[in-house]
Amino acid sequence: MEMESLRKGTCQLIRVKQDTFDDAQLEQIGESIGKYLEEGARDVALVFEPTSYPYSKVISYLIQFRAMIEAKAGTLTIVQPNEDFQYVLETMSLGDMVRIVSSEERLPVREGEH
Repeated sequence: MEMESLRKGTCQLIRVKQDTFDDAQLEQIGESIGKYLEEGARDVALVFEPTSYPYSKVISYLIQFRAMIEAKAGTLTIVQPNEDFQYVLETMSLGDMVRIVSSEERLPVREGEH
């Protein structure tokens, strides 16, 4: 699976460079998140391709990712989801549990952090 990752303060930004996923690939994202949390990341932001669709397996894994991140007192953010992705998140009330931002520049910076 092709991913790009960079740290912005305590936020680990992960750009996922494909639009469909199997279980192994979703587990790979989860393993990466776990590794970054162990390395000191507090928040995680995921950027999916504009053509990604959040089918049920993706939603299930997002809920697992969110739980891992919240256990470390962090927040999961989805950056610039396409309309379908955002609609599914909001329809399933995940918009209340997962932060959605319109661009990487809008990622929140925790107080006292630069």
